[in-house]
Amino acid sequence: MINQPQDLLADIEDTQVNYSTFWQRFFASLIDGLILIPFIVIDTFNKSTWKSLPLFLITFIIALAYKPFLEARYKATLGKMAMKLTIVDVNFDDPAIKNIILRNVFDISSRLIIGITTFITFMAPEFQKINSTAAYTSLSNAMTGATWITLALSLLSLVDAIFLIADPRRRALHDIIGQTFVIQK
Repeated sequence: MINQPQDLLADIEDTQVNYSTFWQRFFASLIDGLILIPFIVIDTFNKSTWKSLPLFLITFIIALAYKPFLEARYKATLGKMAMKLTIVDVNFDDPAIKNIILRNVFDISSRLIIGITTFITFMAPEFQKINSTAAYTSLSNAMTGATWITLALSLLSLVDAIFLIADPRRRALHDIIGQTFVIQK
């Protein structure tokens, strides 16, 4: 009989595993957010001033690829590296690309949704008249329902955090979906 992943976890429980804490993951996310700030600033000015579709696409691709690429290549984002954390699969081995994509499904889908709403707004004739972030936000909300999208994504992040706090192995919902753990090196 082949052991299922949960059976393997029970077998491995005897070994010493230091799961990441909520605060380690919080600070890792904060560091990742700080790293992405220059791209956010460029994107913000682009939406209200420069209005360059190629620049939007570059910042969008960087933001979309940041987590999945670093986690697939290095088993951690720069924030996780700074906090000395790494991602492993349920056997405590390097996760497969499939696991990385699944664990990032919320991040990837939310960035795709935001990218699509931004693209729709960019294509609107009224977009060329935009001259402030507030005017962009107003147009985007009117055209795409971005307020509701943002609310739904925020609720999803809250549910993900609740899983992380409640799980004894500190697995967020996205870790469970991706069949991964974040552990201390």
